Amino acid sequence: MAPQGYEPGWRPGHLRLNRLAVITASQGLAAYVAKAVEGALQCGVVVGHDHRHNSAVFAQLTAQAFPRLGLHVYFCPVPFAVKQLGAACGVVITALHNPKDDSRYKVYWENGVQICPPVDEAVARSIGENQLMEQESWDEDSVEADPNVEDVTQRIMDAYFDAAAKGLVADHKARSYTELH
Repeated sequence: MAPQGYEPGWRPGHLRLNRLAVITASQGLAAYVAKAVEGALQCGVVVGHDHRHNSAVFAQLTAQAFPRLGLHVYFCPVPFAVKQLGAACGVVITALHNPKDDSRYKVYWENGVQICPPVDEAVARSIGENQLMEQESWDEDSVEADPNVEDVTQRIMDAYFDAAAKGLVADHKARSYTELH
């Protein structure tokens, strides 16, 4: 039984998606992207979420890690934005295909496709190497005042639907970035 006032999705532990896990993963990912992707500081990153429990909060906490290293953040709920904006990477907090309280932290690389070996292994190492970085804020609302965080949802959704109408979204070679979450 969960402690009083304990919300679903806010479970403790390293194998659960919670504030600490999100912040730790984001700091490690930001450190890796900043050094591994040429021009990452100019390209920025995409951070999005779906409508599931705590997804928006986890996305805001994710976004905090990138401006600290000089990376611009584009808020947008679809991985399609990674390729559309030429971003260095994207993170989508989603429970797609999982129970509603079981969100996932999905990382998409600069090609708009979900990461796989050897990039996933390098990101995991970077998370381990950067897990003790000091977090300046645990307040997810502080990201809204950051000038390096921009909501591009409407712009990207317009581009997505325009591409879909033209039949350009059904790229079977890189299908994973075309999903709406």
